[in-house]
Amino acid sequence: MLPILQGLETLEQVEEFLIEVSMPIQVNHLFTEDQYVREAIIPANMFGIGMRHKKKTLNILLKGSVIMYEETGKEIGRYTAPYTFESDAKTKKLAFFPEDSIWLNIHATKTRDFEELQRELYEEEDINKNICQDYQGNLKENLCQDL
Repeated sequence: MLPILQGLETLEQVEEFLIEVSMPIQVNHLFTEDQYVREAIIPANMFGIGMRHKKKTLNILLKGSVIMYEETGKEIGRYTAPYTFESDAKTKKLAFFPEDSIWLNIHATKTRDFEELQRELYEEEDINKNICQDYQGNLKENLCQDL
């Protein structure tokens, strides 16, 4: 695990820490007839924590690099763009982006409403944790990366 996260024993503790220190990132929402593409522009030295998806998800690291970790904190791997992979359903991962990166997620959907998309794409337990909202209940998209 990265030194800044030492002492945090569970992914839940890491998640709570990241909510406290989060910074906004640019997220673009792109739609076609039956697809939703989420494009995240991630500055260097940022963390991201994924939400559990109901279905498998296609991910594309278009620019930059990422170090991925399992829920246990074990490193999964280090990847450099261009890199494409499929995430299994119901998994949660932590990512560290050591350089400026662009991350895409692609979902099959007809939905255009952001709140409806959350219900369609993510497991209820993650939505209920409000990790996508600030303390006033406003959406915090930078905490909702689809890793």
